[in-house]
Amino acid sequence: MKNKLDNIYNEIKSEYKSTGVIDQEKMTKDIEGLNKEIGEFNKRIEEKKIKFASITNPEGRKNLRELILKDQMDLKKAEMRKQNLEGFMKYDTQIDKIRDYKNSLSAKIRIFTDRKEMGEKSIENLNNNLKKTEVIVSKLREELDPKKTEGMLDSEYYDLKEKLKTAEEKKKQIEEKIAKIKENNEKCDKKVEELKSKVSKCDLAWKTLFTNKDWDEIQRRFIGDNEKLTKAPEKQQAQKQSKEEEKQAQAQTAQVAKQVEEPKALVPTQKQSIFRRMINAVKNAANNVKGFFSPRAENVQSNNETSSKKDVAKIAQEIKENIAKEENTVEEEKVVEESKVEEKQKDKFLEGLRFEVDEEYKKEVNENKEKTYIEEHKKKPAQKPVQTANREGR
Repeated sequence: MKNKLDNIYNEIKSEYKSTGVIDQEKMTKDIEGLNKEIGEFNKRIEEKKIKFASITNPEGRKNLRELILKDQMDLKKAEMRKQNLEGFMKYDTQIDKIRDYKNSLSAKIRIFTDRKEMGEKSIENLNNNLKKTEVIVSKLREELDPKKTEGMLDSEYYDLKEKLKTAEEKKKQIEEKIAKIKENNEKCDKKVEELKSKVSKCDLAWKTLFTNKDWDEIQRRFIGDNEKLTKAPEKQQAQKQSKEEEKQAQAQTAQVAKQVEEPKALVPTQKQSIFRRMINAVKNAANNVKGFFSPRAENVQSNNETSSKKDVAKIAQEIKENIAKEENTVEEEKVVEESKVEEKQKDKFLEGLRFEVDEEYKKEVNENKEKTYIEEHKKKPAQKPVQTANREGR
């Protein structure tokens, strides 16, 4: 099923690549024209905005607002057209390969869908046969009821037994066939879902390239969409708990700092997961302050009180500096960790798709593999030559 972007792509391809080769001159000229048009739209919009601010008439403001909105829509269309032309010029070959592969995947979806429909029809027919067979089995069992077989001849009795056995075997075979077809249908469903996922990723890839964005942007968009769809309640709860711990840690550090500046009985802080080092730093500084307010401090002479207060203020400042350092360290660790997570979250299918359609990337990957292999080979210790026995010395 084609959408609007498919139609735009086909229209651009028909206009600029009708001969099988992109008309670079025509496309470059049209992009330059769009750049000029975009500049004129921006200038026109700014002029109308300035004029809008000076108009007091409600009707005049309404009319001018509509004109501004129209210009903004036209500006957006021109910008999108420019992006599509630039994306087509830059990634034309890659987009074609991705779309061809997507079409082959869609064809496979139809094959598995048709296969499942045939299976459903077979199950329907088998169920009808199963019902008929179950009726036969039921009647034969009734006829073989001990009360009814008392005066029955042996040949007649054994004939009924044989018919019942045959009917039960037939019933079992039908049930096994139904179970097998259902199993195959489930496999078809899984395969269709897998193929649909790949088709969706192909769409994401070529449409992103068509808007003149690169493969890193494709991965970022995939990761963003995937997180929205797969964020589980447990993860949300964990994030909520982490935020609560952060708030608690910040509250405790603020409380300790306040108690240092205004001498009171200090309350020890609790350890908190990610903020443990920050809290420990505060506790260590707080313990130093506590000495100033211990019973031994009661004998301090009045002429030393001023210097003690200065020491307390100094320690309070140290606490704040330690907190700032720890917060910076935590933030740096978070940034590093997030970059690692992003690398891990890169979709393997999209990476493989890029490897197949992007020749430069393929070359780069192969060169890196070869370089890694050579470096690893150099690290291996050289094998000592095997010494052969000296026969002359024997």
